[in-house]
Amino acid sequence: MVLIESFSHLKSVSSGLSDEDVILSIAGLSIEQAWPYRKLRKFIFDTPARIATITNGHGPFDRWESFWEKLTRSFSSPSPSMYRKLRSILSLSLYEAKMIAGNLMTVVNGYRLDYLFAGASYYGVDQRLIGSNTKAFQIHGLDVDDLLRAERDGPIQQQEHIVYLDSMGPLHPELMAYKMPFGVEASDFYSLNIQCLKELQARLRNPCVVAAHPKAQIGQLEKFYSPFPVIYRNTAKLVANSTIVIGEPSLSLGMAAWFDKPAIILWSRNLPDWMKQLVEDYQLALDCAVWDVDDKNTWQIPRVNLPRYKNYRETYLKKPGTPDRFFWEFVTEKLKP
Repeated sequence: MVLIESFSHLKSVSSGLSDEDVILSIAGLSIEQAWPYRKLRKFIFDTPARIATITNGHGPFDRWESFWEKLTRSFSSPSPSMYRKLRSILSLSLYEAKMIAGNLMTVVNGYRLDYLFAGASYYGVDQRLIGSNTKAFQIHGLDVDDLLRAERDGPIQQQEHIVYLDSMGPLHPELMAYKMPFGVEASDFYSLNIQCLKELQARLRNPCVVAAHPKAQIGQLEKFYSPFPVIYRNTAKLVANSTIVIGEPSLSLGMAAWFDKPAIILWSRNLPDWMKQLVEDYQLALDCAVWDVDDKNTWQIPRVNLPRYKNYRETYLKKPGTPDRFFWEFVTEKLKP
């Protein structure tokens, strides 16, 4: 197996490829990437190798809108000036034109996948790449491997606990890399959330632990979460042995749905609009509680809505009847010549 880290690296190894080889591409094969990754698509589909890809499926926050729906929303949204609205519409039109051009290239050239490995759905990959000869498999979302391990290994400690699902808030590496505004300073973000954790711990009389975000470095978070212990790289097992989970809206809430744990999402009036939309999306999907960090009247202990949780699991995590094997173990077996 060779890990390809760049287009130039792929070119350097392509001359020795045959139909016994497989290119497993995790970039360039979504519908949005048809135009910007057109050179990569052409190159890999012109090789004699078999072509495979993976898709994690989709989440409750994903939306698929037509061009006219996007256009209507863009024109009707509040904007300081007509100039900005027209500029936004022009940018959207240019984006759609490139999408059409990229999709035409895919259809005309007959690009088709040999293998597709998916989570709970095939969303996330360009549907035009799925042909009659494509061997498509639904397994589960990549995070489900950790959930299956947690089920098989059993609880990691005897005492049940409250689990706070750390999201890193304004310190998330991607937010910092793209300089995305968060609306809340790190000090305020953590101090307000800790107030909620202390209240929840006092009410339930269970200890609270912090499940660190996967991208957090060991030792990075302790200063923000004192006096609560921070545990790294063990979120699934912590949630499996929890009485309740609490945190910001994120894919990790799927773990609460998997193990049928009550869930609380934290909300603040100072959060950016995209974050508030995520809160709404997850609350609708799970019917979980939403706590306004500034309003104790909203701090209610939720119950599990079992039908919503079941629907969440089957829609976003794992379809019934799919193999209970680890994702990459299954992929490796199917890709053998």
